[in-house]
Amino acid sequence: MWTGVFPAVTTKFTADDRLDHAEMERCYSLQMEAGCDGIIVCGSLGEGPMLSPDEKIEVLKTAQKVAGKKPVLLTVNEPGTREAACIAKRAAREGADGLMVVPSPIYHTNPEETVAALRAVAEAGDLPVMLYSNRLAYRVDVTVDLMEELASDNRFVAIKESSDDIRRSTEIINRFGDRYDLFTGVDNLAFEALSVGAIGWVAGLVTA
Repeated sequence: MWTGVFPAVTTKFTADDRLDHAEMERCYSLQMEAGCDGIIVCGSLGEGPMLSPDEKIEVLKTAQKVAGKKPVLLTVNEPGTREAACIAKRAAREGADGLMVVPSPIYHTNPEETVAALRAVAEAGDLPVMLYSNRLAYRVDVTVDLMEELASDNRFVAIKESSDDIRRSTEIINRFGDRYDLFTGVDNLAFEALSVGAIGWVAGLVTA
C-alpha cells in the first residue's frame, strides 16, 4: 500500500505558542516538492504527545491541504486505549489516509494487552495502520510474534521498524514476506534496511 519516503514532520508554533499553520504549509510543501511520497504528522518528532486532540486534527488538516493525492498519516500515541480510539475515529472522519499507531508511551503493557490495545485502535479508526515498533523509546516491544498475531487483520498494513537492530528487519521479512510494508524509522540505518528488503523510510532528518 505504501512505499518510499514519508517524513515524520515537525509541528510549527508561533512565538505565543499557537499552531503556525502558515509555516507548516510552507515546510510541508517543501517536502512534497522534494519528492516525498507521504507525510506522517503528530509523531514524537512532531510533539504529538504534547498536542491536544483538537490541535492534532488541525495539523492533520494542514498537511492534507498541501499533500495533494499523497497519503497523510496521523500518529496515535495517546497514553490510554480509550483516548487512542477516540483520536483514531476523529482522524477517520477528517479523511486521514491512515494511522501510525504507537503502544501506550506511558504504561508498559504486556504482550496480550499490547495486542488488544492495537486492535481496539484499528477497529475504532477502521483505517490502514502502520505499526510503530520502537522498544528503545517506548519500552513496549512490538515483537515479530505480536506482528504475527495482528497479521490476520488486514487493517495492519505496514511496520515502522525502529528497534535500532537491523536483524529485526531481516526477521520481519523472513517471517512475513510482503505481508507488511516494511519501513525503517532509523535514519542512519536506512541504507541497511532498504538493502535487506524494506520498501520505505520514515525519515526524521529530512525535516531538520
